Amino acid sequence: GLYIAEGHTLVTHSQHGTQAKNVSIALCQSKEQRLVDRISRFIQKYLGRSAIVSNKKESDSVTVQFSSETMFSFLDQFGHRAYLKRIPDWVQCLPGSYRHAVARGYWTGDGCTRSTASGKVVNCVSTSLDLLLSIQDILLSLGIPSGVKKMRDAKEVIIAGRRAHSKIAYELNLSPAWSRVFLTGAQWDGNRTYFWAEDGYLYSRVRKVESAPFHGFVNNFQTASHDYTTLAATVHNCDVAMGTAHDDKEDSEETDWSVMCVLERGTNIQCAQWRSR
Repeated sequence: GLYIAEGHTLVTHSQHGTQAKNVSIALCQSKEQRLVDRISRFIQKYLGRSAIVSNKKESDSVTVQFSSETMFSFLDQFGHRAYLKRIPDWVQCLPGSYRHAVARGYWTGDGCTRSTASGKVVNCVSTSLDLLLSIQDILLSLGIPSGVKKMRDAKEVIIAGRRAHSKIAYELNLSPAWSRVFLTGAQWDGNRTYFWAEDGYLYSRVRKVESAPFHGFVNNFQTASHDYTTLAATVHNCDVAMGTAHDDKEDSEETDWSVMCVLERGTNIQCAQWRSR
């Protein structure tokens, strides 16, 4: 999880023509020395290598780097740059404690807690929407719902006197009650306002229900089980089934038609995804 937030892989070449496959993790020098020490101990204990720690006082940053072809190959599947980071599908098949560790490690690197009137709120920011949706999916598999929304648009900024382009950014947020569950393992003690869990089900507030006339062709996406997922919920095929009308006319008011539901994906905020098992 920490690598997904702060790490990258790189290949270096020596003057003798040899190459080394390295893993590098960048942290804040003044605030994250504890993480530097923790990563260094991990590398020494489990990989039998000594980490190279490089401090850059002018930018208040520190880099922890080590060489390992095995770890390079393993971590490389999680992506390189921040906006290209991803979480492979097999992570969802890991035990719950491992999935929680992935989410907790990512939050440690790219997240924070904000104080609100209702308590502390867990927040993560990324330029990769796919990455945040994957973290959201992991949290939901642990029974923890969250919301993802756009934080800011892409814009031009000045950094250290240089002009740069800031990419569009997104943020993931947990409510105070669900933040306590994520951070401490406590039981959920929130109210039934937006998201709540009960008897193995996750409930989400319906923001609005609308109907609209439609004329034209309808494409039916069908699976063997008739179940599939959207970003908001698990849904089911509603096959249009013409019943028997009293006057045998298709357009009769007494004809028995099934209902077709259209779920519109919100553009402002994404609800938690529910995977059918």
